[in-house]
Amino acid sequence: MSKFVEKLHHISERGSRPVGFRTTPASLSQSMLLIAVLSQSGIDKVAEIASCGVDAIITPLEDPQREIQDLPKIASALGGIPLGVWPKSVDKDRVEQLAQAKCDFIILEAATTSAAVLEQEELGKVIRMDFSLDDSLVKATSFLPLDAVLIEWAGDFLTIYDLMHYRRIFDLIAKPILLMTHLEPKDDDLRILWEIGVKGIVVEEWSKSELMQLHQEIKRLPSVPKRLWEKRETLLPRLNREISSLPCEEV
Repeated sequence: MSKFVEKLHHISERGSRPVGFRTTPASLSQSMLLIAVLSQSGIDKVAEIASCGVDAIITPLEDPQREIQDLPKIASALGGIPLGVWPKSVDKDRVEQLAQAKCDFIILEAATTSAAVLEQEELGKVIRMDFSLDDSLVKATSFLPLDAVLIEWAGDFLTIYDLMHYRRIFDLIAKPILLMTHLEPKDDDLRILWEIGVKGIVVEEWSKSELMQLHQEIKRLPSVPKRLWEKRETLLPRLNREISSLPCEEV
């Protein structure tokens, strides 16, 4: 199994409330994963980024045929941290080359990825999802052999409208959700994202200090969410049948 997918499974188990005597793995020390997207200019700094507490690193593939040869070097510099790739399009043969190049998981674009890629079992598979998809297509993702879903947060701050979008997707998909952002989430935003079910934060082109600060904020999250955002039903008072069945007194 992909190391990254295994981490996602552990995070998901940690976020669930234990039943009976069941406990979550003792080795886990955080409630959300931190994933950094590596820019082309940052390849030489991969070891430095890996030391910031990230759980995985993703490198975009603009020209896979040329860039695949650099992947084993990047993977070795990570010291065991999973390496993911994000190609614009990919087919089954290319995915097999990526697996041989020590990649651990791949970000898939639904419109440009060959369906045959789903048969490949060596790499973890994360699909990028657009908010414009209707409910039937979003729900169909749960029935595909995918390991996680990536959605993007493009706003300047977390809004109620954002939460409505995220909650809609979470209710329709039975898979871990990753959220990509270009801005540093505030403490309250990060906690709310954790509460609604986000399993990982994906960031791009952040400095070492920014990554380390976000890593510390993630470590401060509670081990189990308070479930403030679960669906709640209003219970209306109901008359007892015995009382309602009593005969009425004649006046």
